[in-house]
Amino acid sequence: MTFVEEAERLALQRHHGQKYLDQTYMDGHIYPVALQAELIARGAKLSSTEIECILAIAYCHDLIEDTTTTIDEIRDLDRV
Repeated sequence: MTFVEEAERLALQRHHGQKYLDQTYMDGHIYPVALQAELIARGAKLSSTEIECILAIAYCHDLIEDTTTTIDEIRDLDRV
């Protein structure tokens, strides 16, 4: 599993049960943010490694603010 997939999995687990308007938090907020971030990164012609980093950040961007996730748990994603 890539670290991007791990970031998405962590976001799915930790945002489970949260809502964004009438959708799940992932569908209503996290996935749209990730899509926009990826589109901007590709438009800027960033490398695939940079795009992967941006996607992982997009998936994790609300974890500390909205869940009990710690910064160390996010830092550990690249060690999986």
